[in-house]
Amino acid sequence: SQDLASTKYCLAAPGKEYLVYQPENGAFSVKLTAGTYTSEWFNPTTNSTASTGKVDAAGGDQSFSPPFSGPAVLLKQLNK
Repeated sequence: SQDLASTKYCLAAPGKEYLVYQPENGAFSVKLTAGTYTSEWFNPTTNSTASTGKVDAAGGDQSFSPPFSGPAVLLKQLNK
């Protein structure tokens, strides 16, 4: 969905799971449904997971900054 992430690269089951690709450096936003999500950053340049964590989203646009420079992939999954 091009409407869910400012990068225009987002595969999503809205309210459950979001997979966002950031082809450039820098922060980007994702339109999340309210909830607590687990997150995982993946560095496609090194083919490695860079970090994991949790985010409490109030709903709407949420800003994210990759923990490394270059292209990035962010996976967000709603906690059950």
